[in-house]
Amino acid sequence: MSFVLTGLTPGAATLLLIGSDFIWGREQDVTVNGVQVLSKFGWVETAGGLSKAVKKAVPIVVPGDGKITVTLAPAAAGTSDGHTWISAMAVQGS
Repeated sequence: MSFVLTGLTPGAATLLLIGSDFIWGREQDVTVNGVQVLSKFGWVETAGGLSKAVKKAVPIVVPGDGKITVTLAPAAAGTSDGHTWISAMAVQGS
């Protein structure tokens, strides 16, 4: 699943991802404009329990066109049922 964010100011920024999950063991890879920013990220494991919200900040670079594509994918076969568990995302410093 991909999300395109536009109208951003080019340069260094922080991507905030907020989400949760209710199944242990599911992992996601997250890429921004084709660059992997999270690998095998487990929402439940990071939160320390089921259905607890996590806010994850990752550094990114917004290119000159002011557009980023955030792609969420299962980290490996069998680790997700295809759903993503992002409740919100924001870009700071852009």
